[in-house]
Amino acid sequence: MSTIPLENCNHSIKAEDADLSNSVFSQTLLVESDFSEVSFANAQFVQSDFSKAKIMFSRFAGVQLKNCDYDGMTIEDVPVVELLRVYRESRAAASES
Repeated sequence: MSTIPLENCNHSIKAEDADLSNSVFSQTLLVESDFSEVSFANAQFVQSDFSKAKIMFSRFAGVQLKNCDYDGMTIEDVPVVELLRVYRESRAAASES
């Protein structure tokens, strides 16, 4: 596997049937990027912008999202902000019992 450093650059990337495992994307603008049949196993996305991204027919086993802005994000057409609110309220109620 080779490493391709892209720093301080402006490129349009289309990755198709690619293995991008163990890649690191930091402070990356990925608006309207196209990744088809791509593996991101063990990849890291830090301060990356996925605005208006559409992710379909994908596997998210073991994925962690932390300290992210979920405004406008949906999972199966359900607003994530609402899911998190209900979850937090449920946990708070359970801990009070």
